[in-house]
Amino acid sequence: MDSAEALFKQGIDCYHKNEFQKAVDYFTKVIELQSDATAAFNNRGNAFHEMNMLHEALDDYSKAIQLDNKDYDAYYNRANVYDDLGHFEYAFEDFNKAIELNPKMAEAYHNRGCTKNKIGEYQLSIEDFEMAIQLRPEYDEAYYSLGNAYYYLNDPEEAIKYYTTAIQLNPKYRKAYYNRGTALNDIDSYADAIEDFNISIDIKETSDAYHNRGISKYNLGAIQAAIEDFDRSIELDDHNEKAFYSRGLAKYEMGLLEEACSDWKKACELGDEDACNNLKDFFIK
Repeated sequence: MDSAEALFKQGIDCYHKNEFQKAVDYFTKVIELQSDATAAFNNRGNAFHEMNMLHEALDDYSKAIQLDNKDYDAYYNRANVYDDLGHFEYAFEDFNKAIELNPKMAEAYHNRGCTKNKIGEYQLSIEDFEMAIQLRPEYDEAYYSLGNAYYYLNDPEEAIKYYTTAIQLNPKYRKAYYNRGTALNDIDSYADAIEDFNISIDIKETSDAYHNRGISKYNLGAIQAAIEDFDRSIELDDHNEKAFYSRGLAKYEMGLLEEACSDWKKACELGDEDACNNLKDFFIK
């Protein structure tokens, strides 16, 4: 019979291989042998979280805290689950406790900032991201999140600065390229935006990246090229109402009125108010 220590190590190995159910099984065996194994509860919670079994993860983190109320990792992990569940008040309590127990925990500052972003406290989130960067100067995610906060504050130029730093630290940071491209669109730097969307798409094709690149091309007057991007956006996600709306605009500009009407009808059905308004203004008499 394997020892608890050997089973725990196997659980950790499976977790790092993304074999989360196997990891759960090993950590469960550890707990059966040692009912006070705080680390086993914490790590089983992590595996449950990866499998989106949020309530099971919550129970395990709570048990770890019950066994050791100084376990800042358990508070941090439970905060992330509360955040995923939309229980932001509880998430803040746990992030605060994790930081109280370990004031140098950069991840706790960062994720608390992300939770603040979710509830619209953008200025307060900036303080957390800056603290995370102070603790870990190479923290690419914190620079990215800082860019998001400034973007939400309608300061795309400041956002671009932080997205750029995130990319310098992590040249494969797809979301940073995508968000920087979006911010560049906002300041009418369409050619630069296209470059960022190209890289984002090279890393991973997404409907939104094709849609936003199409917007860049549309604004540069490359209408047919824009339509091709909107087509691909819709192929990847046929519920992307913005892509239908934008393709309708491009088709309308080309004089393809029936096709424009069809796209706006679809966008309107999917909930795009601008498309509904265009149908009323241009087609419903």
